[in-house]
Amino acid sequence: MKISVSFMKSLLSCKEAVKKIDATDCDYIHVDIMDAKFTKEKNYTIGELKSILSNTTKKLDVHLMVKNPQKYINDLATFNIEYITFHYESVSNPLELINYIKNFGIKVGLAIKPKTKIKKIRELIPYLDLIVVMGVEPGKGGQALIPKQLDKINELESLKFTYNFKIALDGGINEENIVDVAARGVDMIMVGSFITMSDNYQEQINKLKNKIV
Repeated sequence: MKISVSFMKSLLSCKEAVKKIDATDCDYIHVDIMDAKFTKEKNYTIGELKSILSNTTKKLDVHLMVKNPQKYINDLATFNIEYITFHYESVSNPLELINYIKNFGIKVGLAIKPKTKIKKIRELIPYLDLIVVMGVEPGKGGQALIPKQLDKINELESLKFTYNFKIALDGGINEENIVDVAARGVDMIMVGSFITMSDNYQEQINKLKNKIV
């Protein structure tokens, strides 16, 4: 299982938190971008992210929680990105945006809010590299995992035999629920405050890894 660490909520400045994440053995740095339209909160501009992420060595996993994700893609394509994930609920023609992102040689993820059913995205699954099940409502770090969201992972797991995509869970993950999460067949987890609200990031990552060996 891959671990992507978010710096959205931290005891440190964004730049300091990113530096600490980059020094761990996690797989990706998770970058949440919010516009105060799709979510209530707004955080970083592209210019700010260039500064925050300027000296990182790890690949980025970008989560666009915005109303118009396409306007960010050209700028983001200059970053060291593995995945760009946008929300199904934020666009009228998701397949068009999937193809647009793939033209840059970047893998595409599709995120779904807790109330969105898997059947809504069924026809898009053949075109996706990653499906991100939101374990919390998007927009705020430190929320508790909504247990019912794990059922969506079971639903997606059965489709992986037919289509080549990864399953991710974003939000509310900690050492108490990681065993159940891993048992569902999740390929990647996005973890924030459990790691970044501590003094020792690597120790917190180890706590998760020790539970899923």
